Amino acid sequence: MAKEKKLPVGISRYRGAYRVRITYEGRQYHVGEYHNLTLAKEALNVAWSQKIQGTFIPPLERRKLIKAAQEEERKKNFTVNQWADIWLEALETDKKHPRTPGTLATYRSALRVHILPQIGHLNLTDVTPQDIENLMDSVREKTGGNGANIARTLRSLFNTAIARNAGALRESPVELEIKKSKRKRNERQRDATPAEVAALADAMPPRLRIAVLLAGWLGLRQGEILGLQRKHLHELDTPENAWLEVEHQWLSQAKPPRYGPTKTEESQREMSIPASFVPVIKNHLAEFVPAGFETPLIPSTQNPRKPVSQTTLDREWRKAREGIKPQMRFHDLRSVALTNYAQLGATLKDLMELAGHSDHNVAMVYQESAKRRQRQLADKLDTVMTSTDNSK
Repeated sequence: MAKEKKLPVGISRYRGAYRVRITYEGRQYHVGEYHNLTLAKEALNVAWSQKIQGTFIPPLERRKLIKAAQEEERKKNFTVNQWADIWLEALETDKKHPRTPGTLATYRSALRVHILPQIGHLNLTDVTPQDIENLMDSVREKTGGNGANIARTLRSLFNTAIARNAGALRESPVELEIKKSKRKRNERQRDATPAEVAALADAMPPRLRIAVLLAGWLGLRQGEILGLQRKHLHELDTPENAWLEVEHQWLSQAKPPRYGPTKTEESQREMSIPASFVPVIKNHLAEFVPAGFETPLIPSTQNPRKPVSQTTLDREWRKAREGIKPQMRFHDLRSVALTNYAQLGATLKDLMELAGHSDHNVAMVYQESAKRRQRQLADKLDTVMTSTDNSK
């Protein structure tokens, strides 16, 4: 039997194959295993050539690079549909910056109705500014509005993708200028006198009357009002000490609707109840609220263990405001209450505590409104004064 020729340095026999190795920068690297000597020599020659040129990459590093390239390619094939699912799930589970069910519902609706049908199939990196413009043109044509909510959803969707390095996206295709709606409500519709607040309350069904008073006198948000239970009312038998606790809110748009955390941590607060308001609350409790520590302050007629639905409250509010303040939103009652507090001398800190605000700039709005009202009264007084000799 003929003796096998001596193998080149760097090639050895291993389990019936030819193993190729090369020494590079003081370390020995395994190049590969080949079933015939010709292929093994070619592999060795290539490795030596790369070593001389300084381009040799160890196999392990090469595999890492290939895997990274494949991952990058996979990311580039990440569609808007896929990212939208991940984005929504992240928002729903974000404990640090929780979104309200209403905000999440707005995002879902924008995605389902307008965004995903048009660009959902595209890879994130393939969406162009022109695609976004075409989408917005379609939205404006369908809705007759400026599509501000859709634009905000798009901006957040793609900005978050960049921040999370989703789909290898580096630059957002959303170059929209988000303009406020041109529709303007009469500014006076946001104001209401004490008599008008009383009239609005009286126009509601008796069991819902207290909702208007809690918003118009104490400045509670609608969700906070629906979230009130018997246990949140304290010391009603001593009216001068009576107070209520805002512990949570009713999340009407959650699926299913449920009690949940207040809008911000600062929104959890204790509020003094005016003594004259206490009999109204006690009468309401006696007439409309079944016994029970956790019974809602405004229970549903279908299920007294749950609050009245937001849909019902909104429907009755729209009826009640006609002929009194037809363009006034229920939330505007909160503005009325906080402006009244400011006119009565509440400091910025007072307003923030009363309203459950975390941003002092928001509370300052009510102080500015109080100043404008004082200016209006001063101007009226000036008119009276200049029409008499008393001003001389």
